[in-house]
Amino acid sequence: MSNNISFETGLKAFTINGDANRKIYFDPNDIGIIDRLEAAAMAIKAKADEMGTQESDTDARATIRELDAYAREQVDAAFPSPVCDTVFGKAYCVSLTPSGSLQIISFLEAVSRQIRREMDTATAAAQKRQAKYLDKYNGGGQRRKKRRSLSFSGEYGA
Repeated sequence: MSNNISFETGLKAFTINGDANRKIYFDPNDIGIIDRLEAAAMAIKAKADEMGTQESDTDARATIRELDAYAREQVDAAFPSPVCDTVFGKAYCVSLTPSGSLQIISFLEAVSRQIRREMDTATAAAQKRQAKYLDKYNGGGQRRKKRRSLSFSGEYGA
């Protein structure tokens, strides 16, 4: 029998557009994921700007293939395991949505909204747990100032 270390990782499963066969896993409370997703979005935009407009259809298709591969690589690196094949399948992630934005950007915006909701929920739960312990120190005898809890809603929220 091998040795095993078990602990809560925070990984959660998220379905894509309600399709139970398309699930990705990540920890929405991993503060680092925000930095990684922002870095991916900036890198994709910079690469797209660098590639510019192509004159011929052949050049344009080659540029789109290259940008798609690059965008997938950047986004997959932001998550604990690759997600782009699950999210986009064989479709180009740099294809346009009906509203005119790139699919990859639409996905990143949806993930960001989910992360904000999850962080807000986790912050509220942490504040509630902290209050349970801090209240006994704030209640009688010497009064201490309540410590401010970290809140991400101001930095990332609406």
